Amino acid sequence: IKNNSMPAFRNRYRKVDLLLLDDVQFIASTEKFQEEFFYTFNDLMLDRKQVVMTSDVAPRDMKGCEERITGRFQQGMVVEIESPSYETRLAILKFKSQSSGKIIPEEIFKYIAENIRSHVRALDGALKRVVTFLELNPGLPLSIEIVQHLLKDQIEEEKTIKDLTIDNIMKLVASSYGITI
Repeated sequence: IKNNSMPAFRNRYRKVDLLLLDDVQFIASTEKFQEEFFYTFNDLMLDRKQVVMTSDVAPRDMKGCEERITGRFQQGMVVEIESPSYETRLAILKFKSQSSGKIIPEEIFKYIAENIRSHVRALDGALKRVVTFLELNPGLPLSIEIVQHLLKDQIEEEKTIKDLTIDNIMKLVASSYGITI
């Protein structure tokens, strides 16, 4: 759209077997994108091709998006992916640690899985911190205290996210402006 190369866009994306769009909520609000996407989506569906989109927002909640576009988003299977369970987080940590070649005690996995709950990227980041520590300190035994120190900022952020509720936000805003809810 920026380079005025829509014919090239059409030729490229209307002939694919699979179209993957990540964070569609950011691009769906532009009028020109919506127009091109509408026709691209239709062409791909007519040719029985696959379209996979990810978004942090449900299709019905996308601001500035035409109804015909949100209708296209809802035409397929809409799935909300929840945060992984404790058991899944534990299994993810163990699986990802295998490629590091480092031996990590079970209690460390459990500590991370109990405290990092938001998403898999956060788990991955926590594990990378632990593995990096082991690589930089090969003679030092890994303990819960060391992991607590390594991950204190990340765990504090997790607690902040967990404590963030609509009620808390309303109370803070009301307090800041000196008004009642």
